[in-house]
Amino acid sequence: MVFLLKDFKPALLFIVFLIFGLPAVGQDFVPAEKGLLDLSGYQYHKNLPVRLNGEWMFKWSRFDNKIEGPESTSYIQVPGSWGKFTKASVFSGNLGYGTYALRVLLPSKGQKWALLLPSINSAYRLYINDSLICSAGIPKKDVSMVPAVKPQSVLFIAPDKEIRLSIQVSNYHFTAGGIWSSLMLGSPDGIVKEQGEQWFLSAFLIGSLLMMGLYHFSLFFLWKRDKGPLCFGLICVFIALRESFGGPAFFYQLFPDFGYEASLKLLYACFPICLIAFILFFETLYPAYSRLVKRAGLLISILYIALIAGSKNTFYGAYLPIISLMFSLQVIHLLYLTQKHGLKSRLENTLVLIGVITLILCFVNDVLFETGSINSYFLLPFGFFVFTLCQSLLLAIRFSNAFRSSEQLGLALQKAEQLKSVEEMKNRFFANVTHELRTPLSLIISPVEQLLQKRQGDELLKKALGTVQRNASSLLQLINQLLDLTKLESGNMKKINYKGGINLFIAQIIDTFSSYAEERKVKVVFNKTANEDLWIFDAEKLEKIIYNLISNAIKFSPPDTEVNIAAKMEGEMLRLEVHDQGMGIPEDMLDAVFERFVQANNGAHVYSGTGIGLSLVKELTEFLGGTIGLESEQGKGSSFTLSIPLTKDLLTADGIEAAEIEPFPPASIPVLSLFNPASVKERTERKHPETILLVEDHPELMDFIGTMLSDHYQVLSACNGAEAWEICQKEMPDLVISDVMMPLMGGFELCELIKSSTETDHIGVILLTAKSAAESKIEGLSCGANDYLTKPFHFQELMLRIQNFLTYQQTLRNNHQKELISLEPVEEGTKIHPFLMKLYLQIENNLDNSEFTIDHLASELAVSSRTLNRKLSSLIGVSANEVIKNFRLKRAAELLAAGRNISETAYEVGFESPSYFGQCFKNVYSITPSEFQQSRKIS
Repeated sequence: MVFLLKDFKPALLFIVFLIFGLPAVGQDFVPAEKGLLDLSGYQYHKNLPVRLNGEWMFKWSRFDNKIEGPESTSYIQVPGSWGKFTKASVFSGNLGYGTYALRVLLPSKGQKWALLLPSINSAYRLYINDSLICSAGIPKKDVSMVPAVKPQSVLFIAPDKEIRLSIQVSNYHFTAGGIWSSLMLGSPDGIVKEQGEQWFLSAFLIGSLLMMGLYHFSLFFLWKRDKGPLCFGLICVFIALRESFGGPAFFYQLFPDFGYEASLKLLYACFPICLIAFILFFETLYPAYSRLVKRAGLLISILYIALIAGSKNTFYGAYLPIISLMFSLQVIHLLYLTQKHGLKSRLENTLVLIGVITLILCFVNDVLFETGSINSYFLLPFGFFVFTLCQSLLLAIRFSNAFRSSEQLGLALQKAEQLKSVEEMKNRFFANVTHELRTPLSLIISPVEQLLQKRQGDELLKKALGTVQRNASSLLQLINQLLDLTKLESGNMKKINYKGGINLFIAQIIDTFSSYAEERKVKVVFNKTANEDLWIFDAEKLEKIIYNLISNAIKFSPPDTEVNIAAKMEGEMLRLEVHDQGMGIPEDMLDAVFERFVQANNGAHVYSGTGIGLSLVKELTEFLGGTIGLESEQGKGSSFTLSIPLTKDLLTADGIEAAEIEPFPPASIPVLSLFNPASVKERTERKHPETILLVEDHPELMDFIGTMLSDHYQVLSACNGAEAWEICQKEMPDLVISDVMMPLMGGFELCELIKSSTETDHIGVILLTAKSAAESKIEGLSCGANDYLTKPFHFQELMLRIQNFLTYQQTLRNNHQKELISLEPVEEGTKIHPFLMKLYLQIENNLDNSEFTIDHLASELAVSSRTLNRKLSSLIGVSANEVIKNFRLKRAAELLAAGRNISETAYEVGFESPSYFGQCFKNVYSITPSEFQQSRKIS
């Protein structure tokens, strides 16, 4: 069980990021407090809507549009079920009626606004000030009310800078009373855009699920002996039906005359039906599935369906958590089965865990949200996407195992007709595998491409969609590699010969890496073979071999190094050597790197990837009759040596003339550019008050965070700790946000360097890392880090942590400035920065020396003048000269207060003339030295 959890942990982090790391929509404002929401800073022209969340004024059992004053008013959270509202024992049930009210401060009056109202599953009337704007159903004070599901948007013109929203809500038919979804306010264009995105997302999810369901129904009708596709299809269809009730509520728009109570029964019936389908589906995977657990799940589900049929939602809706508990029981049993009676491979069990646990997380979230226990979103469709992909890969593995079994059976029978039949079956299976794996990816890539074409003006969205497209393409490439491995295993791989020059062929492959290598600051050097003859070779497979080798070499090479590629013809044998200057591979891992799903670890850095590429390289090389070797030394790099036999014969083994080689690379090679360096340059050249150094070795993540931060701060970037340390000493940023696991120098070591150096110990450090263990957090904070944030993270949380630190830093500067010129004695216990204490002591020792300059001060403190100025600018906000002058003036004020002569005081504190001293004194304390002495005598 432990090894499964180890495999599952990275996937779980990705799932949590995918589900709960979705960015919030709209401009960021503080939620409403005590019935007041301040939107006076709203930027109307940006067309970004705002969620009207927070504390609303509320009156239970009253329809009253004039709720005013904190003394006579209670408050309730929106979104949220009012069944949880028990302040002052007002009420605790879900059935009843009441009035919500919210005062909203707008940036101006007379503008046109739009409100987007969700389907509250009840009845309501919306007033703005005292004017009725819209309604849904017929709200009343008893069960005679008429509920309605009617998401809608309304337009209005703000009569003043302050408006009052009043919503009279009545609920006697639904299990969760109140406003448990967010209202959105914004410009009409912004609301229209938001509605369009909600429609698109909901339609995309429903359409994808229905397509998958119909596809698996087709598989079942073609092969009825396997009940798995039928159960899987039912899951798809009923999850799609469940989604049609949420968001834009497509169901009610398609069937407007469908009864309210009947629609709720259909909605709630989706949950137990899906549970039944889940149980039956996993029973087909695990024959050892417990009959007791199965019967308990089926019985509870059937009883709940009967309860739905025979009662109202106000009764059966309260028992929905029982289905969640039964679902949890099934998953616990499934975890037990993966340990005791697991599937044939470790990978298959891991895929089951990833898919099922993702679904249970989303399912529990939906149940808790449905009952009003938490405020979130309906996430089951997103979890189902992960589940679908996992089960597709699982089915592909099962198909692959079936190929091997079929092949062994054919060899045992030794009959030509049977062998032919098995071959045909294998081909059909390969077609099914390809379709099974690529269909979900097509449903991702195609809509993203459409959005990229349509959203030309929104650069931020375009960039995010580009990231989705690149990573989906990478996933498709991984699937193609898996299919190649399966073909090699099944013996279904065929040679396709081409004719051409080997130098041109290799050079064209290398050319595809030009931008990728440039971004990683790696130089690629190609030493061509002296042989310029035309050769016959399988270009498609040789391309995949060379592509993987060069890709790995560049990927694991540090900046400012070389990747050397040397080709040589020895008779009819092509020898190709790919050498990098990376970190190298441990000796005990040299043989293992060619095994499937194995990743090297050099002790300081784990090589990222799937462990498929080098395995495919070795098997394709052996398929072509060649060999591959590896030599590596830690700290110096690795060398792969490839030997492939070629031929000059004009005829292939089948007697067909080889085709001329087309220009390479073909369209199958993905573009390796990770991000546009121009965008980083443009970003970092913007001028902002504070400077943040971002240290991250993942280029796309660096680009994403940097893009988001650059709207607020000046952003510098480094791909490892060593480069970041040089930038810290040179640029003195206000804050460093650093990853922990990086090549050359990690985040902990960088943090220690920053905090242990006198020149940089004032710089803040936030560690942003995937290492979430308590030991890692303790180690990071022990290094002196100001904060520790784990991945996946909410970007809004990161922004708040940055803002809080920089605000605290500015407060310290202000305090240090006040302390520098303050004439009041320092309070007991006040801590002064150690560097400032040393600095003040040096100035005190040279107080009467008028020739004591910043250069002398910097020399005494063992730093450069430039460093001293930058450090004082960060600590106090003023230059070193200003610090020296203000310190002397403070001492002068103390001498003047003691009755000393003005001229003597001026020379004693290091001023060359009393007149200049008087001018400086008045600039700082707003009075002349004589006036200061007079005021002290009077007091």
